[in-house]
Amino acid sequence: MTGIKPRLLRRAAAVALVQLAENCDITQAAALLQLPAGAARNACRKLRARIRHADDGPAILASIRALAGDLDSRTDLVDYGQRRTALATWRINLGDWRTIVSGLRSRENRLQREHTNWDERKRMTASALIWIRVTQGEHLFTPHRYSPGAPPGSPDDQGLAIDRAWWRSRTGKRGHHYAELKRACDDLADRLADQIDHATTVDP
Repeated sequence: MTGIKPRLLRRAAAVALVQLAENCDITQAAALLQLPAGAARNACRKLRARIRHADDGPAILASIRALAGDLDSRTDLVDYGQRRTALATWRINLGDWRTIVSGLRSRENRLQREHTNWDERKRMTASALIWIRVTQGEHLFTPHRYSPGAPPGSPDDQGLAIDRAWWRSRTGKRGHHYAELKRACDDLADRLADQIDHATTVDP
């Protein structure tokens, strides 16, 4: 579907599905989804404009209702709200972080070892990559990105580090630092998701 950014379509569709299920307004739906209300309203406004000014507007509405019906009939749905709640203050523990770093450093060449930083900032960034995979949330909304007192775009802005890591990790190229970091994080993310879904204790 053209005419709207996929990110905005995804947000607006999620809000619409909640509204169909709960008979609530956009702000209430956003709260249930743990989306910023402004982001939800903006996405819905863009989708409404897209529907009003395109011939396929009725088909878009029909597709959202069809998706709602499909979801309503399934028994294998993931409780992403439960996952977000479980990981709201979660960080990779130091033991798991040392394991990840050790595995990645063993595959680095001399130049990479000299120029790659594995400090607390990188641990926070890796934690965000895991949160994104487990919750299927956006990198823009991960709780790890907030840096009180840090000017936006500054070296201390954790959000900027997460944005860069998320974009670079999507290359998927073997040997690329952030792609390799994401692969290592994905293994831990999948274990965490299984723990949460089966209501077992999540390691702090």
